[in-house]
Amino acid sequence: NLPYQVADIFRMHLQTQQIEQLTHGEFTPNTGAGNWVESNPLDPDSSYNRLGYGILNLGPMPLPGNKLAFTSNRNGFVPPRGYTNPNMQLYVMDVDGSNVEAIAPMTIGSALHPTILNDGRLMFSTLETQGIRDLRLWAIWTILPDGRQWQPLVSAMTSPNAFHFMTQISSGDIV
Repeated sequence: NLPYQVADIFRMHLQTQQIEQLTHGEFTPNTGAGNWVESNPLDPDSSYNRLGYGILNLGPMPLPGNKLAFTSNRNGFVPPRGYTNPNMQLYVMDVDGSNVEAIAPMTIGSALHPTILNDGRLMFSTLETQGIRDLRLWAIWTILPDGRQWQPLVSAMTSPNAFHFMTQISSGDIV
C-alpha cells in the first residue's frame, strides 16, 4: 500500500520564509539491471519493469560542509526480503539539492534514519543482518558522509532487536 505520490525534501529560508524544493521525485535505476524506463516508475508501458509506487526521499539530516544526508528508494532496488519494501538507501547532497551521491549502495536490506555523530560519522538503522532470518533484527551501522568506513555500531547479532530513531546526547552516549 505504498503511495503513488512522491515524497520530496524541502527547506525553508527562515529570514524570507521562502520554501525551496531540494528533490523532485528523481528515479535513477540501474538501467543495465532490468528493463526500466527512467521517467515513469509507477505505470510505464507494459514492456518495462515497474515499481508501482512513488519515489520516497526521506529523513533529511544536515551535515557539516553544507551537505544533507537522506534516504531514498530512487534506484528502485528490490529488497532481498519483501517486508522491507521499499528499499531505502543512503544519499548525500549539497544543501541546494545538487550533487546527489549514493554513499551506501551496498545497503540492499534498507537504510533509515541517518543521524550525524559528534565525530562526523552518520549512524543509520539497517536490516543488514548477514543472513539471519529473523524479521526484527535491525542494527545500527555507521558510515562517513563520503561513503568510507562502513561498519556496525550496534550489531543485529543479538537477541531480537529492532534499533530505530537513535540520537547522540551531549554526554556522547547514543540512545
